[in-house]
Amino acid sequence: MPKKILTFIKLNTDILLILMIAIFFRAKDMLAFEFWVDEAFTGILMRLPVREFLQILSHDAHPPLFNVFLRIWSTFFGTGEFFLRLPSLIFGVLTIILSYILVKKALGKTFGLICALLMSINPFLIGYSTEARSYSFYGFLTLLTFSFLIFQKRLPFLISSVFLLFTHYIAPLYVIPMLVFFVHQNLNKKSLAMSLKKCSPVIFVLVILVITVFMGLNASGDKINTDWVRKVSLNNIPRSITSYSYGVKVKLPGADEINNVNLYINKNYIGYIILPIYILSVILYLYKVKQDKNELLKFLLINVLFIGPQVVLILAGYFTRYNLYVERYLFPSSIFFILSVIYIFNKITSFEISIIIILFYFFTTLRIQRPYYHSGLKEIARQYRNFSNEMVFSSPVDYVIARYYFGENFLNIKIQDPQNPSFTFYNWPRVRNNTLPTNKIDAVYVSPFENTMKENFIKISEIGSFGIYRKKISSK
Repeated sequence: MPKKILTFIKLNTDILLILMIAIFFRAKDMLAFEFWVDEAFTGILMRLPVREFLQILSHDAHPPLFNVFLRIWSTFFGTGEFFLRLPSLIFGVLTIILSYILVKKALGKTFGLICALLMSINPFLIGYSTEARSYSFYGFLTLLTFSFLIFQKRLPFLISSVFLLFTHYIAPLYVIPMLVFFVHQNLNKKSLAMSLKKCSPVIFVLVILVITVFMGLNASGDKINTDWVRKVSLNNIPRSITSYSYGVKVKLPGADEINNVNLYINKNYIGYIILPIYILSVILYLYKVKQDKNELLKFLLINVLFIGPQVVLILAGYFTRYNLYVERYLFPSSIFFILSVIYIFNKITSFEISIIIILFYFFTTLRIQRPYYHSGLKEIARQYRNFSNEMVFSSPVDYVIARYYFGENFLNIKIQDPQNPSFTFYNWPRVRNNTLPTNKIDAVYVSPFENTMKENFIKISEIGSFGIYRKKISSK
C-alpha cells in the first residue's frame, strides 16, 4: 500500500502541489474573520431542535438541501466556526479537482493543471470557500452536473440536476441549458422511439424544476426583501467579471461589494477592459473551431452557463418585480468563466503565454486590500458569558451574530436602536420575541457606531470594533 501511495504521489505531484496551494489560500482565511450575519443564522439554525429546524426550512427563503446536509454534518462535528466552514473549503477543493479532471480529458493534462491553478488562486472562489454558506457547495454541484453531462452519464446527470435544483433558486438557470444539451445528445435521427426513451427522464427533472421555480417565486414574493439589491443594468456584466476576477467582500451583508485593488486603474473599470478582450477572444476561438461541431457545442454551452444566467436576471430585473442579480447567487458562473478562459487559452495562445498571463493575474491579486469587517463579538461573548444583566445590541445584524456566539442558553441578549428606541425587529429572522431591554439602568449596550451612542450613554470599554456602554443616569 505505501508503495502505491508513493507511486500515486510521483505521478500526480503537480496537481497535488496545486491543491496544497488552494488549501493554503483558503485555510489561512477560514478563521481570520468572525461569523457575519448569514453565517451566524446558519449556526443558530444548526443548534435548534429538529422540529423547529424543519419548520424553519419549510418557510425559508432558500431551498433546503445544503442546510439538511450541514445539519447532518454538525451532528457529528458540532457547530463551531471551523467545522461549519470546513464543508465549504472541502467543496471548494473538490471543485478544483473536478475541473482538473474535466479539462484534462477535454484539452490534455497541461491545460487541466492551468485550470486548477487558476481556480486555486481565484479570490472569488477563495472567498466563498471560507464561509458557512451554500455557495461553494452550489458551485461544486453545478460543475458536477455539467461533468456528468459532458461524460454522458445519463442517470448521474439527472440525479445531480435534481439535487442542484434543491440547492439554490437560481439553479434552474443552469439546469435548463444543460437539459437542452442533454436532449440534443440523446436525439436519434434514425429512431424517434429511441430518442423518446432516452429523453423521457427529463420530464421528471422538469417537474422538479417547475416545483422549485414555484417555490422560489413564492419565496421571492413573500419572504425575501430585495430592496438592498442594486438595480440591474447592462453594467452588471462587466461588474460581475471584475467580481469573478478579484473577489468580493464576502462577509458584508447586502449586495456584493468588489474587493478594493491597488492598481493604476479604478476597480470599476477592470471589467470594461476585460470584457471586450474576452469577446474578441471568443470570436477568434469560434473561428478556429468552426469545423469541430462537438467542441463548438461544448464551448457554447460553457459560455451559456457563464453569461446566460446573468442576462436572464438582468431581463427579469427590467421587466418583472424580481430583482435578484447578486454575484453570489450566480456563483457557478464564475466557474464557467474560468473554464471558458481555459478553452480560449488552448486555442489562441501558447502554453508560455498562458502562464505569463496567469502570473500577471496572480501578482495583481496580491494588490487586493484585505477587507475590513467588524470584529469583537466573539470576544465579547467570551468575556460576558456569565453576565447576569441584559446585553443590548444596536442592530439586528449584531444581535444575530451575538446570539450565535453566546449560545441558545443565554437569554439576556436584547436589541434596541438608540435612534429609535421603541422600534422592534421581530420581522428579522432569528430575532426572538420580547427583545427590547427591560432593565435599562443595569444593562450593557454594545454598538460599533460611536456617533449614535454619544447623547445618552457612557462608554466604559472597547472590544474590537465595538464600544461597550452604560446608560447615563438622569440627575433629575
